[in-house]
Amino acid sequence: PIEKKDEQKLKINYIGSVRDYEALKTLSEIEDDNFEIGIYGTGVCYNRLQEECKGKNVKIYGKYNGISESGEIYRNTDILYCVYNPNVENWKNSYPVKLFEAIVTLTPVIVSTNTITEKFVKEYGIGEAVEYANQESLYNAITKISKNYSIYVKNLEKISEEYKWETVVKHLDKIYD
Repeated sequence: PIEKKDEQKLKINYIGSVRDYEALKTLSEIEDDNFEIGIYGTGVCYNRLQEECKGKNVKIYGKYNGISESGEIYRNTDILYCVYNPNVENWKNSYPVKLFEAIVTLTPVIVSTNTITEKFVKEYGIGEAVEYANQESLYNAITKISKNYSIYVKNLEKISEEYKWETVVKHLDKIYD
């Protein structure tokens, strides 16, 4: 597991391709002095979000090197924002890689309702699911995770070994033998 930096504000970060404007806009509009919002990555919505987030409690970090910088980014991430439009078939029925990065870094996650990731997150108690583009739902999820943070981390610890690369490779070796 990655050791988190101990700081005053709870850091909620999105890490990845900046392409779902409504989901990222909803995140950027969360206003609470106890939270710090970060968006790592570039994409079709990057410039628009960067412009709209000026003067807000949101840091737009832009492009990052996934190989050399992911560890530091996850050290600075208390909650991973992994919300996508559930009306898009691919986002509704797929598991994003960042979900598994969150598991092995013991980072609670926020995902969309009505998705396969919602079922997974609820089954293991590793985060919360929110209604897409619903600020109140998102705020409530952040508050719930922050109040029960250690419970989510303990649940992540219970499953993290199963999703480490070494374990996954062993499973793949069995499949391909």
